[in-house]
Amino acid sequence: MNWERFFFCLGRFNAVAIALIVIGSAILMLLSGYWPYSDDSRTEGRPYGSEHNKISRLIGQGIDTADGQLVAYYEEGDDNERDDLGGVTLVNPKSGESVELAVSPQDSLIMFELIFDHGGEEPKVVGYVASVASSSQYPQGRADLIVGALPAMTRTVVAEDVRYVDLPTVRGNNTVGMIVWPTEDDAKVIGVDLITGRIIDSAKIALPAPRSNTLSHGPGVADDPGLRRDPGYGRAPVSVFEH
Repeated sequence: MNWERFFFCLGRFNAVAIALIVIGSAILMLLSGYWPYSDDSRTEGRPYGSEHNKISRLIGQGIDTADGQLVAYYEEGDDNERDDLGGVTLVNPKSGESVELAVSPQDSLIMFELIFDHGGEEPKVVGYVASVASSSQYPQGRADLIVGALPAMTRTVVAEDVRYVDLPTVRGNNTVGMIVWPTEDDAKVIGVDLITGRIIDSAKIALPAPRSNTLSHGPGVADDPGLRRDPGYGRAPVSVFEH
């Protein structure tokens, strides 16, 4: 046996095997996205933070005020909009102040609207109007009315257990007017100071009286028998008609 030739072939075999191992490892690293000299191959086709962008549903939205920009953080719902009942937290980066509109986790933020002052070249936010329902108010269709001034970061409960709030409108001098419905048949227009939350004026609205033979939501028939105004509703039809 020629030992010299044997060791020569063994050395060639080892060299080829080592080369194949190195090449195979390099291919595996490229496929796994860990090749240290190919950063582009790791991120190509994948947006930054794609592995983490669905962990949090919180979204921040800038709010332009006369004294700079604030941020409103809210829980994302459909189409990147605020969740229908999700809370909102307002933050002032300059002062470090923050205001949470729905304080309790059981509270539902029914309505949240920013109040704009259109007096300048560009509309600026001067405050907000919100209605927050507790877990006991929500089934009754009632909520507390809250107003606040921005960027003063105030939060004041103006009225409790109201049914609806309509058309918040800036009056000037940090005041806002709106229509508040304590019940379905009772409404009043109020003026509120955004800074203090104080109601500065109030007037009852003379609403039109609904006719006794109509329903509050149109001419249809109510599903609940207790809400039906037609005493003849539900009677069996007859085949004999008057001449």
